[in-house]
Amino acid sequence: MAYVLMGLDVCSFMRKYRVQLAYYGKQGEQAPIDQCTAGPLANTKEFPTGVKFKMNIVPKGGDATIEINRHNGNDMGVRYLPWEPNQCVYTRMDAAAGIVFTGPLTGCNIYVAGPRDSPMLFHTNSNTNANNAALNNTAKRTATINMLGNNPMGLAANTLIGGELERASYSGNFLGFVFGLKEANDWKFYFNGIGAGVSTLRRIF
Repeated sequence: MAYVLMGLDVCSFMRKYRVQLAYYGKQGEQAPIDQCTAGPLANTKEFPTGVKFKMNIVPKGGDATIEINRHNGNDMGVRYLPWEPNQCVYTRMDAAAGIVFTGPLTGCNIYVAGPRDSPMLFHTNSNTNANNAALNNTAKRTATINMLGNNPMGLAANTLIGGELERASYSGNFLGFVFGLKEANDWKFYFNGIGAGVSTLRRIF
């Protein structure tokens, strides 16, 4: 499915506007984590595949907000991955998915792994050693690698991290979110960030 946002394809829209992500219209709120089930390891949560969402674009001058909300009607292919403090939260792209968002980001790590036609998305948070960026990053990366070792959601054995956005790549410079787009049977993931008077769009997978 081709998504058109204010007359533009998704990446062109991100480049033209300073775009933020919000859930239920409240910027920074992370939900709906209560739909998760416990993962196979401590501090891991699985978000079910195929949960339907919708997006609403709210423009304001050169800025715009993508508002994400639950959706009970026809499947628009919109997906969303929430997060929770000190948890590795993950999901896998289903066949009907066409676009996925996770964020807003203020320090979490995002990882993508698995086959390009049905990858897994990880949103990993850890407050351990929060004042030591290197140790904190290691904790989040290790949690994700350990999850991959358990072959979650049917992932093949020995799957490695294929794409990543870690805290050092954006904290202190850009805040933003990660989104993925499916083109034919190929998923592509991007970091969209905004800083002081500037914005960036960078592919991570």
